[in-house]
Amino acid sequence: MSLSAQAFGRSIAVTVAMALPALSGAHHATAPTFDQGQIVEVTGEITDVRWRNPHITLTLRADEGAEPREWHIEANSVSVLSRYGLTRDLVAPGSNVRVAGNPGRQDPRIMWLTNVLLEDGREVLFGSNYLPRWTQDTIGADNRGAITADPTGALGLFRVWTSIGGGRA
Repeated sequence: MSLSAQAFGRSIAVTVAMALPALSGAHHATAPTFDQGQIVEVTGEITDVRWRNPHITLTLRADEGAEPREWHIEANSVSVLSRYGLTRDLVAPGSNVRVAGNPGRQDPRIMWLTNVLLEDGREVLFGSNYLPRWTQDTIGADNRGAITADPTGALGLFRVWTSIGGGRA
């Protein structure tokens, strides 16, 4: 191998090594950004919904005080929420809702979404560990427990590949 080929190979290796930390931040924990020890509630109109991975995002215009305030709200991924039976039509631009979630640690205009109270009185739970806040008429059940508890064994290996316990190998 020539000297220039070795140098080129090293420069590629260095570039990849330098890029890895930046790529690892693409999937992140919520705790550094959102204060999981607090819950805030906001009422307003949804002005934008982006139902796509890596996280669903909503924009909410809340009338707080003299001027409307825009909230940037983040939730779990499409794949996670689909396991709870949630679909994009539940929250749409123009809907007036009440939301609850973990506030941003640095930015007071962001939130990690846990609950949404819809105009019709139903409450959407945006994760498996979130409890109802306003009503028992909820949408968003984690059905993985039923899958792993399959007493007939009809699901075969499928029940083993869920991320909660209860299934047999």
